Amino acid sequence: MHDCISPPRSARIAPVLELGGRTAPVFHNQSDEVNTSSTSNRHPQRRAHFPSLLRSIMPLPSQSHASLVRQIRLLLRLRILCSHPRTIRSRIRSRALPLSDDLGETWKMRRTVDHAEIENYGVPVLSSSMSPWPDITVQTYLIPPAAGSPNWHIRVLKITTGRDVQTTEGGFAVYGCRDSDGRALTALSNSSWDGYHAANKGALVISRSGAVGIVELLPTNDGRRGGILNADPNSNLIEARSVVPTLYADMKDGETRWFVTAVFAVPSSVEGWKGGWRRGWDDRPRLPNWLEDKFDENMRSSK
Repeated sequence: MHDCISPPRSARIAPVLELGGRTAPVFHNQSDEVNTSSTSNRHPQRRAHFPSLLRSIMPLPSQSHASLVRQIRLLLRLRILCSHPRTIRSRIRSRALPLSDDLGETWKMRRTVDHAEIENYGVPVLSSSMSPWPDITVQTYLIPPAAGSPNWHIRVLKITTGRDVQTTEGGFAVYGCRDSDGRALTALSNSSWDGYHAANKGALVISRSGAVGIVELLPTNDGRRGGILNADPNSNLIEARSVVPTLYADMKDGETRWFVTAVFAVPSSVEGWKGGWRRGWDDRPRLPNWLEDKFDENMRSSK
């Protein structure tokens, strides 16, 4: 477990660092994909930066022993930062759908859409599609909250893949620490009002930010797993330490699957939210009739 109060890590964001009167660059991965490897031998270009860092902090004749020790310690920190690529925790966005085709080594998220329009099914529905790879298409339908379930909106995904792929779908991000002592959130229990719960097909988080959750509505999607993603520090604009309720699922080459995700949120700005979030969590949305017709149409066309 980690503390939610951590020292600043300026080496991650500073373009240069002062070293003995000179500057040494801090190198970052400029790839559009999120690299999650923890082994530096897969990234020789990062190791190649290390000699240049070493030359940049070679001691000057006038430097003291203490100054040299400080620079060596800083060099070791820089080597760690340059040798360990960012994980998905550092780049996950709330309400995002990262995909990986290499067992979690790299992740792709939506950058552009192939098509987007507002469709009318009795309520306005945002329909869009994207192709993160040439042989993968993702069709999305975003359905607004209904009167009977005002704390939920529905995100429908139809994913067709020509390769094995991992999917990770996130809900809203919230503060990830206990209100009592600032330590990391733990599983919900009778001894504390804040915490998290993750199970098959769903995840829920309660913290000082409010109550958020994510649930798979299709009863046939038993392979979808719920979890709590601990985001990297300062990856959220509101809270320095945040967590994201998440759903995980794996898909095989040639597979087409529908995911119907219900996303839940009751912000702490709502009066009496601590006593009312459970009622909102239980009032889950139902599948619209037009969506069930699409499922039937897709099953007929696939036969």
